[in-house]
Amino acid sequence: MSESKGLIYLIQQDYLIGTNKYKIGCSRSANLDCCINRYNKSTRYIFINKCNNPLQIKNTIKFEFYNKCRYIAGYDYFEGNETQMIRIILDIINKNR
Repeated sequence: MSESKGLIYLIQQDYLIGTNKYKIGCSRSANLDCCINRYNKSTRYIFINKCNNPLQIKNTIKFEFYNKCRYIAGYDYFEGNETQMIRIILDIINKNR
């Protein structure tokens, strides 16, 4: 199985600012433009990190979020403590290096 490089990110879209609701996402490209151009200018970019196998890591993060945060909408939107969510992401990325 070959490794693909890309990005994992945690954002707060403009209509969610002021809440504790966030979107987890990934990109198969390690270029920030693909992430930044996808959302409105007023989106809060809370966490962006390069990693190997971003889709696999995103799915692992979502599994942890389902257990430790509150799922709210779509496939990727969760409500929770921002600091705790960042720690979960970092722990998973570090375990998959």
